[in-house]
Amino acid sequence: MEQYIPASLLNDFIYSPESIYLHSIYSDFDKSIYQDLPQINGTLNHQSIDQATYTTVKNTLQGVMFFCEQYNLCGRIDLYNTKTGVLTERKSLIKHIHIGYRYQLYAEMFGLLELGYKVNKLQLHSLQDNKKYPIPLPNQQRIQEFTSTIQDLQNFDPISILQNNHTSPNTNISIYQNLSF
Repeated sequence: MEQYIPASLLNDFIYSPESIYLHSIYSDFDKSIYQDLPQINGTLNHQSIDQATYTTVKNTLQGVMFFCEQYNLCGRIDLYNTKTGVLTERKSLIKHIHIGYRYQLYAEMFGLLELGYKVNKLQLHSLQDNKKYPIPLPNQQRIQEFTSTIQDLQNFDPISILQNNHTSPNTNISIYQNLSF
């Protein structure tokens, strides 16, 4: 049986395939060893979502786990308004709308669709400056790009990193900084 891919790994994979390799190495370590301040802040920002204490509005799903059979993905829905069909992915501070952010939203959207929910609108919410960024629903080209990225992630061989890089690893072990081997 194939394991579900966490939707958050899509963003990491697009940022740097090497980070997926390092995730696997450091997964059993204390996160303080390898996370930088942005990742620590992101974890803190998600606590209220993960504990479903962000809002008491009854028509809001928050921190609900999803599994998307079609794409073999899993994750947590940040916020979904069941009345309006608005799906929101929250980020600490958005300076640029990365394709990985879009793919996280797409993964959540497809998970919700499989559960029978209707998604009318996608948006990113930048918490530090309280800005919201509408993200268009994916067209066929975006869905194909999304699917291709998932296939690349599924076929990713971390051993290839070691084979293609013969120098010693960077002494800075943060998996989120520019990586060079």
